[in-house]
Amino acid sequence: MFSKYSQIVMLRYINTDIVFQEFPDEVTLAINISGCPCRCPGCHSQFLWADRGEELTDESLSALIRETEATITCVGFMGGDADPAEVDRLAEYIRCHHAGLKVGWYTGRTAISPLIDQQRFDYIKVGPYLRHLGALDSPRTNQRMYRRSPDGSFEDITSRFWKAHEDKELIKSSLCLIRFNPAFLDFLLKTHYLCTRFQSS
Repeated sequence: MFSKYSQIVMLRYINTDIVFQEFPDEVTLAINISGCPCRCPGCHSQFLWADRGEELTDESLSALIRETEATITCVGFMGGDADPAEVDRLAEYIRCHHAGLKVGWYTGRTAISPLIDQQRFDYIKVGPYLRHLGALDSPRTNQRMYRRSPDGSFEDITSRFWKAHEDKELIKSSLCLIRFNPAFLDFLLKTHYLCTRFQSS
């Protein structure tokens, strides 16, 4: 018999995306799980706070994977902190029924849940979003991305995201220079031409 405090949690998802940056070097089927209990101020995915969407069952998970399996290398659970034990079970399901795919998890908690068997995951992102510290691509971030090594240990690879952020900022700065100083575009084109000639000679 269940007490009035008991809850039966069924993970639900709003939608999915094919993403390239959330887990480095992977083409990921990102499953956006709703019912997030973290409620981080400034969250960019507030549409995932409400408990709504389709049930994420073994069958629906396999259907999502089959639709994209020719493209993806990884399945990412984006959320699921309302029931980490179910995220863990689904990770094991992927290992058993879709061998060869990697598995990642984005948790908004400050520590990895003890209900998770970390060896079922290839990537785990830990930490809530704190607006003043920024997301993974900020060198000041509190969040961390861990990747499982062949020996089962986990390596902090968060700095991989900082390089991508630096590249984006460089592109933005260059575009601003081009906009306000058209001569800078001419300089870039001439530099590219000279580099090309030098490499081909």
